[in-house]
Amino acid sequence: MELKRNNFFKSVWKFSRPHTIIGSIISISILFLLVFKFEEALHSNSIIFYLQTLFACLACNLFITGINQVYDRDIDALNKPNLPLITGDLTLKQGKIISFFGLFMALIISFFLSFYFGCLIFTILLLGAAYSIPPIRFKRFHFWAAMAISLVRGPLVNVGVALHFIQFKEGQFIVEFWMLPLTVFMTCFSLGIAWFKDLPDTEGDLKYNIRTVAVRFSRKTAMNLGTTTVGAGYLFLIFWGILNYLNNDIYTQTNQAHLPFGLLYFIVFHIITFVAFVIMALKTDISNQTSLKKFYKLYWILFFLEYFSFLLLN
Repeated sequence: MELKRNNFFKSVWKFSRPHTIIGSIISISILFLLVFKFEEALHSNSIIFYLQTLFACLACNLFITGINQVYDRDIDALNKPNLPLITGDLTLKQGKIISFFGLFMALIISFFLSFYFGCLIFTILLLGAAYSIPPIRFKRFHFWAAMAISLVRGPLVNVGVALHFIQFKEGQFIVEFWMLPLTVFMTCFSLGIAWFKDLPDTEGDLKYNIRTVAVRFSRKTAMNLGTTTVGAGYLFLIFWGILNYLNNDIYTQTNQAHLPFGLLYFIVFHIITFVAFVIMALKTDISNQTSLKKFYKLYWILFFLEYFSFLLLN
């Protein structure tokens, strides 16, 4: 009995798409620390508010990734045969129950925290549903699929959730200086996610008329488009850091005497990660499934690291 229970939870974990769950945990946690700073973050009220926010976001994540697998079973049978709904580790009914559990928990907790946060989570859920569920099913069209992913992982998370934390702390909405560069970069990076994730999946996408960039044009086009967009995002952060390093006004505005040193480390970090990303892209064999999957895993590690880099500005 215990073994069956453990296998069920392992299947649910796999069903949640762990890389997206880890990404959400890191992004929400870093946004919390950027708003509350390390000292204020230790207050019990702040921690409780953070945990409630995190749980709502993870439930939202669970619905979006889960409902995608529910409606993508035929495609996943070709592209991702190890997913629980394909292997039979979870039934279709269980997948639907888990997904809608995430939906209801996300809505209940978010509206409990604030009307603003509830509307934010509702918008993200709506986009997630529209991405996967007919008749809209944005994922069929490369432009709308990319827009949905980049809108959620870009401004809705990084501005939306940050303002949610700021409203709780300050009682009003205040735009922090780090929100623009983080949002611009994550929007570029999320466009990369939209294009890179489809590179190993052309067989199933082609068969079921999912018109990704890799299917409509070519894998090479999708790779080049993603590399150029993400590379531009890295260059934006590097030049943003350099310009602000040379501009002492920002240090006065934020009252952080150590900020110049943080910006210097920030610049160096992004030069290194930019070079690493370009090398990764150039070394990837787009005709080889293993090479593409390895690249995509490393790409998500860069996603994780990016959020931590913004703590250098804190």
